[in-house]
Amino acid sequence: MSDVSDNEVDVDWKGIASRLREGKMAEIPCEERDCARLERKITRRAERWGITVEVIPGEGVIRVEPGPATAGNAVAQPSGRDAEAKGERQRKREERR
Repeated sequence: MSDVSDNEVDVDWKGIASRLREGKMAEIPCEERDCARLERKITRRAERWGITVEVIPGEGVIRVEPGPATAGNAVAQPSGRDAEAKGERQRKREERR
């Protein structure tokens, strides 16, 4: 299912939240240059919604799947690539000190 109406990544966030709460997967088409930014945005929004998600980047599409609920503490799970980038930025920051 496509949740996007044009190439500017106009996402139906309420529709995605609804699908995730129902335990369904959502797909968001995106251009490669927008995928990393959109992954972070999805993760932040899911955190605000109190939904645990797993973001899976693909070729021209990002899949968002509901993650396993943790004992009353819902936390969004960014993709491995996003976590690696964050670790790299933190390492560089510490080297500068």
